Amino acid sequence: RLGFASAGFLGPSTTPLLVDCLERLDRSRIRTFAYSLLPADPSATGVRMGRAFDHFVGVDQDGPAAIAQRIRDDGIDILIDLNGYTTHARPEIFALRPAPVQINWLGYLGTLGAPWYDYVITDRFVTPDDQHAFFTERFLALPPCLFPSAPRPRTSPPPPPRAACGDPSPTVAPASLPP
Repeated sequence: RLGFASAGFLGPSTTPLLVDCLERLDRSRIRTFAYSLLPADPSATGVRMGRAFDHFVGVDQDGPAAIAQRIRDDGIDILIDLNGYTTHARPEIFALRPAPVQINWLGYLGTLGAPWYDYVITDRFVTPDDQHAFFTERFLALPPCLFPSAPRPRTSPPPPPRAACGDPSPTVAPASLPP
Protein backbone atom coordinates (compact mmCIF):
# COMPACT_ATOMS: atom_id res chain seq x y z
CA ARG A 1 0.00 0.00 0.00
CA LEU A 2 1.59 3.16 -1.28
CA GLY A 3 0.32 6.53 -0.07
CA PHE A 4 0.97 10.01 -1.42
CA ALA A 5 0.26 13.22 0.49
CA SER A 6 0.24 16.46 -1.45
CA ALA A 7 -1.30 19.84 -1.97
CA GLY A 8 -0.06 19.66 -5.55
CA PHE A 9 -2.16 16.84 -7.00
CA LEU A 10 -4.25 19.47 -8.66
CA GLY A 11 -1.64 22.07 -9.45
CA PRO A 12 0.28 22.78 -12.61
CA SER A 13 3.62 21.51 -11.33
CA THR A 14 3.12 18.04 -9.88
CA THR A 15 0.16 16.77 -11.90
CA PRO A 16 1.78 16.65 -15.34
CA LEU A 17 4.91 15.06 -13.90
CA LEU A 18 3.14 12.47 -11.81
CA VAL A 19 -0.11 11.36 -13.45
CA ASP A 20 1.40 9.22 -16.20
CA CYS A 21 3.79 7.62 -13.73
CA LEU A 22 0.90 6.68 -11.45
CA GLU A 23 -1.18 5.31 -14.31
CA ARG A 24 1.67 2.95 -15.20
CA LEU A 25 2.01 1.36 -11.76
CA ASP A 26 1.24 -2.36 -11.64
CA ARG A 27 -2.10 -2.34 -9.82
CA SER A 28 -1.92 -6.09 -9.32
CA ARG A 29 1.04 -5.51 -6.96
CA ILE A 30 0.54 -1.99 -5.61
CA ARG A 31 -2.53 -0.28 -4.16
CA THR A 32 -2.29 3.50 -4.29
CA PHE A 33 -3.82 6.06 -1.96
CA ALA A 34 -3.83 9.85 -2.40
CA TYR A 35 -4.32 12.22 0.52
CA SER A 36 -5.14 15.58 -1.02
CA LEU A 37 -4.35 18.56 1.17
CA LEU A 38 -6.42 20.90 -1.03
CA PRO A 39 -10.06 20.69 -2.22
CA ALA A 40 -10.84 18.48 -5.23
CA ASP A 41 -10.34 19.83 -8.73
CA PRO A 42 -13.36 19.16 -10.98
CA SER A 43 -11.40 19.81 -14.20
CA ALA A 44 -10.52 17.02 -16.64
CA THR A 45 -6.94 17.02 -15.30
CA GLY A 46 -8.21 16.75 -11.72
CA VAL A 47 -10.50 13.86 -12.66
CA ARG A 48 -7.64 12.09 -14.45
CA MET A 49 -5.41 12.51 -11.40
CA GLY A 50 -8.13 11.13 -9.14
CA ARG A 51 -8.52 8.08 -11.38
CA ALA A 52 -4.76 7.46 -11.31
CA PHE A 53 -5.15 6.25 -7.71
CA ASP A 54 -7.07 3.32 -6.28
CA HIS A 55 -8.25 5.65 -3.50
CA PHE A 56 -8.29 9.47 -3.63
CA VAL A 57 -9.22 11.14 -0.34
CA GLY A 58 -9.64 14.84 0.30
CA VAL A 59 -8.25 15.60 3.75
CA ASP A 60 -8.10 19.37 3.36
CA GLN A 61 -10.57 19.93 6.22
CA ASP A 62 -8.90 17.47 8.62
CA GLY A 63 -6.28 18.14 11.27
CA PRO A 64 -2.88 16.44 11.32
CA ALA A 65 -3.86 13.81 13.91
CA ALA A 66 -6.99 12.80 11.98
CA ILE A 67 -5.05 12.57 8.71
CA ALA A 68 -2.30 10.50 10.35
CA GLN A 69 -4.93 8.17 11.83
CA ARG A 70 -6.62 7.80 8.42
CA ILE A 71 -3.26 6.83 6.90
CA ARG A 72 -2.70 4.26 9.67
CA ASP A 73 -6.24 2.91 9.26
CA ASP A 74 -5.63 2.52 5.50
CA GLY A 75 -2.59 0.37 6.31
CA ILE A 76 -0.15 2.44 4.28
CA ASP A 77 3.28 0.77 4.10
CA ILE A 78 5.12 3.61 2.34
CA LEU A 79 4.01 7.24 2.52
CA ILE A 80 5.45 9.78 0.10
CA ASP A 81 5.45 13.51 0.83
CA LEU A 82 5.17 15.32 -2.50
CA ASN A 83 5.37 18.78 -0.89
CA GLY A 84 8.32 18.95 1.45
CA TYR A 85 8.51 22.53 2.72
CA THR A 86 6.42 24.23 0.04
CA THR A 87 3.13 26.10 0.02
CA HIS A 88 0.26 24.24 1.72
CA ALA A 89 2.66 21.56 3.00
CA ARG A 90 1.64 19.68 6.15
CA PRO A 91 4.90 18.19 7.52
CA GLU A 92 3.25 17.78 10.95
CA ILE A 93 1.37 14.79 9.49
CA PHE A 94 4.69 13.05 8.83
CA ALA A 95 5.99 13.97 12.29
CA LEU A 96 3.20 11.77 13.68
CA ARG A 97 4.80 8.84 11.82
CA PRO A 98 1.63 7.37 10.25
CA ALA A 99 3.54 4.92 8.01
CA PRO A 100 6.53 2.64 8.66
CA VAL A 101 8.48 4.13 5.72
CA GLN A 102 8.23 7.83 4.82
CA ILE A 103 9.79 9.41 1.76
CA ASN A 104 10.45 12.94 0.48
CA TRP A 105 10.02 13.23 -3.31
CA LEU A 106 9.38 15.65 -6.12
CA GLY A 107 8.14 18.84 -4.45
CA TYR A 108 11.28 19.76 -2.52
CA LEU A 109 14.74 18.82 -3.75
CA GLY A 110 16.67 19.34 -0.52
CA THR A 111 16.76 17.52 2.75
CA LEU A 112 13.79 18.01 5.03
CA GLY A 113 16.15 17.66 7.98
CA ALA A 114 13.69 15.64 10.02
CA PRO A 115 14.19 12.17 11.49
CA TRP A 116 10.70 11.04 10.46
CA TYR A 117 11.69 11.00 6.78
CA ASP A 118 13.54 7.80 5.95
CA TYR A 119 14.43 8.40 2.31
CA VAL A 120 14.60 11.06 -0.36
CA ILE A 121 14.02 10.05 -3.99
CA THR A 122 16.64 11.86 -5.99
CA ASP A 123 19.21 11.35 -8.73
CA ARG A 124 22.98 11.56 -8.80
CA PHE A 125 22.94 14.94 -10.57
CA VAL A 126 20.72 16.76 -8.05
CA THR A 127 22.39 15.10 -5.05
CA PRO A 128 25.79 13.60 -5.81
CA ASP A 129 27.06 10.85 -3.51
CA ASP A 130 29.28 13.31 -1.63
CA GLN A 131 26.12 15.09 -0.36
CA HIS A 132 24.91 12.18 1.79
CA ALA A 133 26.41 13.71 4.93
CA PHE A 134 24.19 16.79 4.57
CA PHE A 135 20.89 14.86 4.46
CA THR A 136 18.97 13.23 7.27
CA GLU A 137 17.24 10.99 4.70
CA ARG A 138 18.93 8.09 2.94
CA PHE A 139 19.17 8.41 -0.83
CA LEU A 140 17.06 6.46 -3.31
CA ALA A 141 18.76 7.58 -6.50
CA LEU A 142 16.81 7.03 -9.72
CA PRO A 143 18.68 6.65 -12.97
CA PRO A 144 18.91 8.91 -14.85
CA CYS A 145 16.53 11.49 -13.40
CA LEU A 146 14.29 11.91 -10.33
CA PHE A 147 11.49 13.56 -12.31
CA PRO A 148 8.90 11.33 -13.96
CA SER A 149 7.77 12.29 -17.41
CA ALA A 150 5.19 11.17 -19.92
CA PRO A 151 6.65 8.96 -22.62
CA ARG A 152 6.88 10.59 -25.99
CA PRO A 153 7.24 8.87 -29.32
CA ARG A 154 10.82 8.86 -30.49
CA THR A 155 10.03 9.68 -34.07
CA SER A 156 11.34 12.66 -35.95
CA PRO A 157 9.42 14.45 -38.64
CA PRO A 158 10.87 14.13 -42.15
CA PRO A 159 13.31 16.88 -43.03
CA PRO A 160 11.82 19.79 -45.00
CA PRO A 161 12.63 20.07 -48.69
CA ARG A 162 15.81 21.98 -49.45
CA ALA A 163 13.92 24.73 -51.23
CA ALA A 164 11.81 25.38 -48.10
CA CYS A 165 15.05 26.20 -46.30
CA GLY A 166 16.34 28.50 -49.03
CA ASP A 167 18.92 25.96 -50.19
CA PRO A 168 19.00 25.46 -53.95
CA SER A 169 18.73 21.95 -55.35
CA PRO A 170 22.11 20.30 -55.66
CA THR A 171 23.68 20.39 -59.06
CA VAL A 172 24.03 17.08 -60.76
CA ALA A 173 27.65 16.09 -61.23
CA PRO A 174 28.74 15.10 -64.73
CA ALA A 175 28.62 11.38 -65.42
CA SER A 176 32.35 11.18 -65.96
CA LEU A 177 35.10 13.16 -64.37
CA PRO A 178 38.32 13.95 -66.16
CA PRO A 179 41.32 11.88 -65.07
